[in-house]
Amino acid sequence: MGAANFGSGMGTYLDLQSIGAIVVTYGEIDDPNMRYFNPAICWEGDKLRIALRSCNFAVRRLGSWYFRDGSAYSKTDVIYGDLDPDTLQFSKLTKLKLSKDSPIVTKLAGLEDVRLFMRKDGMHAIGFQSDRLTRSLHNESATLAEYLIKGDTLKYLRTLSKPYKDIVEKNWQPTDKPSTLFDFTYSISQVWKDGELIGDKYKGEIHGGSQLLEQQDGTYLSLVHEKIADRRYGNVYDKYVYITYLARHNKKGIVTHLSEPFRFGTNENIEFASSMVEYKGDLIISLGIRDCKYALVKIEKEKLVKLLKPIEEITQSNEVRLSPRELRRQRRNVV
Repeated sequence: MGAANFGSGMGTYLDLQSIGAIVVTYGEIDDPNMRYFNPAICWEGDKLRIALRSCNFAVRRLGSWYFRDGSAYSKTDVIYGDLDPDTLQFSKLTKLKLSKDSPIVTKLAGLEDVRLFMRKDGMHAIGFQSDRLTRSLHNESATLAEYLIKGDTLKYLRTLSKPYKDIVEKNWQPTDKPSTLFDFTYSISQVWKDGELIGDKYKGEIHGGSQLLEQQDGTYLSLVHEKIADRRYGNVYDKYVYITYLARHNKKGIVTHLSEPFRFGTNENIEFASSMVEYKGDLIISLGIRDCKYALVKIEKEKLVKLLKPIEEITQSNEVRLSPRELRRQRRNVV
């Protein structure tokens, strides 16, 4: 199997293209002030839908971040449309409006990094409400909110209760089908149900990613990720390498198995796998790349499932010794 090495102490990870993954990368678009990244995909009947984050946020390669339109804070639109599961081409993209009862922070900055999931009343989206009123990029007051997509509008449903006041909430994972046991996974050892956390508090470095796909035996598959700081890059914004794992969750949503860590072969250090669906024996995966572009990946499901091992056999790959300050900052920012 092919592998990629990402620097001294960073470890060697499987490159999915070496086992047959097809990766289609989408680059910059015409609007000089906005970029599409961190897509979500989900089935609505026999139609595959895609939601893209369109944002003025920008990162200089191995440098600082800034806002493309000169604003004082980031602005996000949700772009919604259709995705052809055979060609991985999108169509009928529409910018969604926020309903008038949306929280003021979301009206100001938009709903970031949505995950899509179907329920009886239609397509739902859970996204990040970043409190730009405090002019902080990542802050402990930020929360997640749930919306219903109705035509060209995101209809506000609720803001999800915040379990820990000092943690930025970003990567809760919905199920692709309703579960009576939990609403979202919160960490690999905790789930969220009716406003309460169930399970043991997680203190590790692996965090959420895609929605959970229910399997025939009642367990679930999802993608989770880990951020690893590369000290060679100093204190630049994009100093992290993102690695991905396939996870198996039990019927209660708790992770029992992880694959060996892998990457997608885009030659970028930041590859955030944000969504996944099944199609004709394949997994279609969507990922954001360095907050400026995105990719769609197709791979045979069984090639990934074969990589799963009991979680206790997986050694977390963060081999770089981070300072206590950096570890605290990472853990505040990735739930």
